[in-house]
Amino acid sequence: MNRFAVLFHEIPKGQQSWGATNSTRGSHWDLMLELDDALVTWALNSWPPIDGELVCRLPDHRLEYLHFEGPLTGNRGSVVRVDCGHYQTLEQTSALWHVRLNGEGFQGCLKLVDQSGKTECPDEIPEANAAQLDAKNIWTLRITDDQED
Repeated sequence: MNRFAVLFHEIPKGQQSWGATNSTRGSHWDLMLELDDALVTWALNSWPPIDGELVCRLPDHRLEYLHFEGPLTGNRGSVVRVDCGHYQTLEQTSALWHVRLNGEGFQGCLKLVDQSGKTECPDEIPEANAAQLDAKNIWTLRITDDQED
């Protein structure tokens, strides 16, 4: 089984974190799933996750972030690991990740579904968070049963 980590990424007050798509986001949780030599990463608004939450796909991160905690370079804030463990892939395509997480805290199945191109900016994004998401990187997070296809 591959490893995963969830980091709370605290952005300094008055600062914004710039993603690869030049969208801004404040403090958030990074869900990172190991795949080969990188961590496939999404920014979440909460941890534990909330069913139906809209999340933002971020660029892949280095494997070092599985164990890293502390300040980030370039005044990008700091990260603290809030959960980690192993995951099992139930289904994976370019637009879908269905995984079973076996973490120290959270245990359960998540389905991440790419919403790119389906909407420009979904109505259900709170106005305060709308600027934080780039419509090209929006995914939906679903909490599923172990038995669900």
